[in-house]
Amino acid sequence: MRWDRLFDDLESQLDHEQQEEERALALESERLRIGRLGLRDRLSAVAAAGGDAGAVRIELVGGSIVQVRPAAFGRDWMSGHLGAPGSDATRAAQCVVPIGAIAAVL
Repeated sequence: MRWDRLFDDLESQLDHEQQEEERALALESERLRIGRLGLRDRLSAVAAAGGDAGAVRIELVGGSIVQVRPAAFGRDWMSGHLGAPGSDATRAAQCVVPIGAIAAVL
């Protein structure tokens, strides 16, 4: 009887360790997938979120910092509206930013 409980316990420990290993592998593959995303893909995901989360502050190579609500993306550029979220989009200045001109996303 005691042996049965011992083997059941060992089996459950092995199952638990296998599940943890599978979970760790899944997390690592997701980290690798996200790490391969380019800046354009990340910015388009922010734009898809929309709302207040749709605005990003970017630092350009020249050192200036602008707040942009991305609207459209090309192969190596993005366009959007300058200004804070909630501002009137019809009056907001529009811009086109080359992806290569972005030094950092703040």
